[in-house]
Amino acid sequence: LKEEGITAYEVGYIGGFGRTTLGGAVYLNRTKNMIMFTQSEAFTPVTPARFTYRNFANVSDRGLELSFDTRLTPALTAFANYSWQADPEPTRFSGSQLNLPPSHRANAGVSFTHGRYFGSLSGSFVDKAFWQDWDPVFVGATPAHATIDGGFGVRSADDAMTVAVRGKNLLNEAVKEHVFGDLITRTVTGEVIFRF
Repeated sequence: LKEEGITAYEVGYIGGFGRTTLGGAVYLNRTKNMIMFTQSEAFTPVTPARFTYRNFANVSDRGLELSFDTRLTPALTAFANYSWQADPEPTRFSGSQLNLPPSHRANAGVSFTHGRYFGSLSGSFVDKAFWQDWDPVFVGATPAHATIDGGFGVRSADDAMTVAVRGKNLLNEAVKEHVFGDLITRTVTGEVIFRF
């Protein structure tokens, strides 16, 4: 195998405007001699016989990232971010060899701190993606999904103990982040932190 190399270009900006911070970036990554695990022989068109690592030619990835956060009041903050990633562009080999990342991702939320009390609520969206592991069982797309996370807690008067409850995927959507990954449903955890 030849060594894999990458040339990365990125232009970004972060600016503060009073209680608000804005950020943005665009990027282009060019990978040369990409090393991938791939099928090299097959018993039948749907039954792989051998796998190996191989060099593929070049792949270009490009995308955009935007972010925003602000302090709405002394106790309340809000944030949002968004990213877009184009499908990888291969040179001199078929794009069917590649996984395809989610084109769109977005997150937004609010958090508060008031005296001894704190909490947060956020939502996220992840677009569909295509995954393959060179096994007919593990090839396919994961559907787009949206989730809501949140939590709240309280600190003791002397700040020696914190009690909190946090929940992920509060609406209990059946989320599959990878085609051969687990289904992720609602998760609620409690925590108690002591400071000595």
